[in-house]
Amino acid sequence: MNRARILVVATCAALLAGTIASGGTGAYAQNGGAPGWTRLASVPAEAWSISPDGLNSSTVYSHGRGGISRSTDGGATWSICNAQARSLLVLSPPTDQDSRTMLYATTPTGLRSSDDGCRTWRDVPSTGVQPAASSISSLAPYPNNYSILYAGMNALGGLYRSTDRGVTWQAAASGLPAHAHITSITADPRKPEHMLVGLRYSGDRHPPA
Repeated sequence: MNRARILVVATCAALLAGTIASGGTGAYAQNGGAPGWTRLASVPAEAWSISPDGLNSSTVYSHGRGGISRSTDGGATWSICNAQARSLLVLSPPTDQDSRTMLYATTPTGLRSSDDGCRTWRDVPSTGVQPAASSISSLAPYPNNYSILYAGMNALGGLYRSTDRGVTWQAAASGLPAHAHITSITADPRKPEHMLVGLRYSGDRHPPA
């Protein structure tokens, strides 16, 4: 059966969609809401997600089994820039703000960030995360305020909130089931103060929530 699924859709100026099908992995772009889609020249093998840089239309990031790859020519060529990354979060501020695109990656050694387009990475202290930042499995920002981040823990039932770009964290899991794997975090676009969390329980007795 020829199956396809969307890997990611991002930014209001450019839309990117990826598919995985029997013919392989592909990615398509739609610019400025114009009709029709244009296939990118290439996508790294076994890519799970693609994310554009909101401040540079030629730069695209991909995350997959081989880590994070970067393209600076709109997807024509790619190079690996973080082979240890388990997940990727790309945060581009509004174009009228004097700030850089921030990349966050969860890795076996903890949370790391880059503000120079994946060229160099530094450790994010992640003070307060228990048992360790290496157990963070998912990240999400608060809409319109990227200093606020949410982190979900891997099969530990933990959710944390940071108000200083990940330097320090406070527990935010009150009311969530214990020992649940947090698979996704997002905000309600109509009420951004409402965060939505997807769970997968570690035991066989509980259905997904």
